[in-house]
Amino acid sequence: MRRPVNLLLGAALLLGGAAGCATGNTRVESGPGPGQMPAGGRAQATPTAFAGIYPFTSAAELDAYAAGPDQTFRDPARTAREFATQYLGFTAPDVTLSDFRPVPGRSGAGEVAVSTRRGDQTFLRTNVALRQLGPTGPGGPWTVVGATSPDIVVDRPQQLDQVSSPLTVSGRGRGFEGTISLEIREDGMVVGQRLGQGFAMGGSTEVLPFSGSLSFGAPTRTGGAVLFQDRSGAGPPDAVATTVVKVLFRGVALTG
Repeated sequence: MRRPVNLLLGAALLLGGAAGCATGNTRVESGPGPGQMPAGGRAQATPTAFAGIYPFTSAAELDAYAAGPDQTFRDPARTAREFATQYLGFTAPDVTLSDFRPVPGRSGAGEVAVSTRRGDQTFLRTNVALRQLGPTGPGGPWTVVGATSPDIVVDRPQQLDQVSSPLTVSGRGRGFEGTISLEIREDGMVVGQRLGQGFAMGGSTEVLPFSGSLSFGAPTRTGGAVLFQDRSGAGPPDAVATTVVKVLFRGVALTG
């Protein structure tokens, strides 16, 4: 059994490293200029890409919610809890949350650590990165834009990469018997729904390099997400270390 670890928040790079930022009604991520292509042939996002994974996957969804009365996703911690249960599959009674930690110097951006408890021990599993991609301030809705685990560091794909099947993945991680579970979803899918799944081999007791290939079915939505998970259950049975990366599907037209 792994030792419990402190709630060290690790999603600041995800929140702060994206080229675009959320101010006012801005909700886009900018990529390289026309014709630019990074090493490995992975085309980056255009300036019209929506960064959200859950619950909003388009500007239209966010705007419709912002105009309504519901309050669920106007609180970042509550949004993180819904993401943990509805998207990652945590059982609600086992979920504990850290306080919301804003990114210094950035309005409408921060993170919440989602963890599980057994007795008096807290097991850190996933850091959830959130942003206000529309209106900011107390009434502005929050959107999950990614998640990170200290046990799974992903090198490929990167946030808002354009991908196609089969998708090459790589990074450094550890999991039960070295297994890193892989899953790819399109926007709108939640726990139990997927376009494809597989696994890669990392370390079992220490974080080691992993790489693999993930095949998936034809998407019908512009974007989706790749999930990297350790399903070992080190802690309560539903506790999984998860890193989630937002991607765009090559060949599917971007929409507003």
